[in-house]
Amino acid sequence: MNASVSSLAQFLLMYRDFVLTLLKSKGDDAFLDGDFTQEEFDSLRSKLEDTDPIALKQGHFWEMELRTLMSNRRT
Repeated sequence: MNASVSSLAQFLLMYRDFVLTLLKSKGDDAFLDGDFTQEEFDSLRSKLEDTDPIALKQGHFWEMELRTLMSNRRT
């Protein structure tokens, strides 16, 4: 998961902000529809990496969550 509770809290807030930004800019179904750009995804990933890079290692929860986001993204 994360290296600390603080890191987990930061991840959750950044993920929430990602979702809220999508909803505000693209409508109520944007997140569920995977309506985000590569740049928006890369920005989220970069923020997460800066906070706790170990949490994004292959096979860890957050790496799998980001992989799921990308697989559900609208093309």
